[in-house]
This record gives sequence, C-alpha cells and structure tokens, in this order.
Amino acid sequence: PLAMESDIWQVVIMKRSEEAERTINDLMHQDHVRLDRLFEDHYAELDVDNVMLASIRFDEFQTGLLRHIKMEEEVLFPLYEKKTENTMGPTHVMRLEHQEIQGLLKRIVDLLNEAKVEGLAKRDAIRELGNQIHEYLKLHSQKEEGILYPSSDQVIQGKEREEVILKMEAV
Repeated sequence: PLAMESDIWQVVIMKRSEEAERTINDLMHQDHVRLDRLFEDHYAELDVDNVMLASIRFDEFQTGLLRHIKMEEEVLFPLYEKKTENTMGPTHVMRLEHQEIQGLLKRIVDLLNEAKVEGLAKRDAIRELGNQIHEYLKLHSQKEEGILYPSSDQVIQGKEREEVILKMEAV
C-alpha cells in the first residue's frame, strides 16, 4: 500500500531476465533500490519546501520499509535460522537493527507532524534525521546484500527458494 492502513496500492514493474534463476539477493536488492527512490522523493519535496507532500512521500517510504522488514522477519529469517540452526547470527543482528530503524522512523514521523503545524522551522531537523536514517540504512543494506542474502541463497535453493520468494512478495 501507499500508506499505512491504506487500500490504495502503487505498483512498480521492473523487467528482469527470464533466463536467470531468481535469487533472494536480487529480490531484496531491487526492493532496496525502490525504497531509496521513495526516500529521494521525500527529500525532493523537502527541497521545495512542501512539507505536506514530503510527509506523504515519507509515509510511502515508511510503509515500503516496514513491509521489507516484515518480509525478512516473518518469511526469510525463520527459514534461514532453521536451515543454519543459528538464531544468534546475522538474523539476530538484523532484528536489532530493525528495531533501531523503527525508532528512527517514529522520530522523523513526529518531526513531520510537528512541521505540518509549525511550518518549515523543522525542515533542518527533518533533513538531519533523514540523513541519519539514510546512512544507517545504507550500512544495513550492505550487510544484508553482502552477507545475509547471499548466505540465504546458498542454504535455500531450487523450488524452496522460489516458494520463499513468492511468500516474500505476497507480504
């Protein structure tokens, strides 16, 4: 959905090679790219002093990011942990980081809500916190794409991987 508790959806279709076997890393990397674009849209609205649209764009980003986290925590992580017999490895670290990310998201939503009332006085604080979120997510994504997803593709293969990808896409 475009926003929390919304019935309105936006779909982005990206063409991929039909010959290539689908991987968890490819799926989640593409989602990272999509989320980065949504965040850039939020910043673009801040740049032109449009707090209302910046808030809407941030809600779209947050909704997508929370879906991304849900895909990992409800579908990927449990199977990965079962396959590796390890609940204290990379998935543990990612869950801790997800909690930190959710706290940062809440802080920026609070600032955006204040900005709707107080106007642009909060813009610098929103941008500063946005930079913090962006940097944190960049490091988080590097760990996922460099360690967790490739490892997941190694332990989850064939038909089982395709089933996991379909379940993740259905979240």
